[in-house]
Amino acid sequence: ARSYALAVQSGSVPGLAYSALERGRALLGLERLDEARQMLEEAHHLSRSITQDRTAADAMFSLGRVALQQGDTDVALERFAQALPNYEAANDAPQMLDAYRLVIPLLRESGDQAGALRLAETALELQDQLSGRDMNRRVALIEYRHQAADNARQIDLLTHENEIQQLRLARQAQQRRFGFALSFG
Repeated sequence: ARSYALAVQSGSVPGLAYSALERGRALLGLERLDEARQMLEEAHHLSRSITQDRTAADAMFSLGRVALQQGDTDVALERFAQALPNYEAANDAPQMLDAYRLVIPLLRESGDQAGALRLAETALELQDQLSGRDMNRRVALIEYRHQAADNARQIDLLTHENEIQQLRLARQAQQRRFGFALSFG
């Protein structure tokens, strides 16, 4: 509420849009659905007025969740369908998966089994891509740690070899001084 009040006070339309979005999401989480719907509609309107497409899509997606919680599956499906192209254009895989998970059962309920199946297959492919990315990150991290450990061992080995070399040089210098002292002594 405070960030919204600050955005109103400053007159920042982007700030107002984002604050309205976050306030609407919070109200949705509290299941204050009518208030959430009003705030999210405001966020959507403000975002569209300044072509902030991502915030507008997030507001529309959240409005779909409000409609879903109110039991209006047709409106929910319509709003999710309006938000999805923005997520797909931005290749926002996590947000797309969230939307797909909500849309698939709605498509089944509406009788669009083929659409639900297509979207489920798309969601599965996307999940596999995300899992692959995650696995690649894990493998890269393991390789990095292994390389760092190898580098640390190599540094330790070189340090140890350097200490041995310094001791040998010190011993040779001492032997030369001792030999020099014997020849002149």
